[in-house]
Order: sequence, then structure tokens, then C-alpha cells
Amino acid sequence: MNLKHLYVAGALTAGILTGTAGAWALDGTDSTDADAVAETSAEGERCDRPRADGRRARILRRLAGVAAEAIGIEPSELRAELADGGSIADVATSLDVDPADVEAALVDDIEAAVAQRVADGQLDAERATEITDHAAERVHEFVTKERPAHTR
Repeated sequence: MNLKHLYVAGALTAGILTGTAGAWALDGTDSTDADAVAETSAEGERCDRPRADGRRARILRRLAGVAAEAIGIEPSELRAELADGGSIADVATSLDVDPADVEAALVDDIEAAVAQRVADGQLDAERATEITDHAAERVHEFVTKERPAHTR
């Protein structure tokens, strides 16, 4: 895996696991930048939650790619399967793949990306521990979450 892929993997996985703050931690954005882009809620009230600016979509694509590889299918096939509703675990099970193996692949990917960021001096060890301590729990939620069918 080249450095660019590792960087993307780290930012994507951290964002999904720890919310947008994790993505900022891995992409080097200062948290004060986050405060400067606070959103306005649907009711017109100011929210203190910063915009993800596409990070969430990139994170989900990255995780779906890792999950698809663990299942043995293309990411486009996984997206098509999920468009009918269900979970990544359902797709894995239907193809005789243990969902725990998919979860392990995702956790391994996250841990490798975080470790590389620490080694590169782009993430402090304390923040890395926060991210990795919750990786398995968040990944399990991601894999088992039932998604609604998409209608077009």
C-alpha cells in the first residue's frame, strides 16, 4: 500500500470510527478550523458540529472497499447488494463469508493506518489509542447496521 492509500485509509477509517473529529486528527486539520465551519441545523439554530465536507462519503467508500475485498467481491457489487437493504454482514453470510472475518479486516486496516500516521508524526499516540480502542465496537456497528433499501 503506498503512502497516499495509507493516508486515505487513515482519514477515512478514523472519521467513521470517531466522527469527524477523528478525520481531522488524521488529515492534520486543527480543531480550531472545525469550530470555524459550524453548521446551522434544519431549524435554523447554530450547531457546534462541523461539516464533514465530503469526508464521510470518502470514509464510507474506503470502508466499503475493504469490506468488499474481505468478502471477495468488487465494491460495486457490495453497493448493489446493499441497495436492496440489509447489512454488510448479511451480504457476507449470503456468500459464505463469516462477518467476523470482515470485521477483522476492517479493524486491521484501521490499526495499520493509525500506526502509520503515528510513525510519520502526523498523529499523537494518545489520539491513536482513542481511535483504536473503539475500533472493534464501531466496526461491528458498521458491518451489522441494517441499511434501508434505496428507491429511485
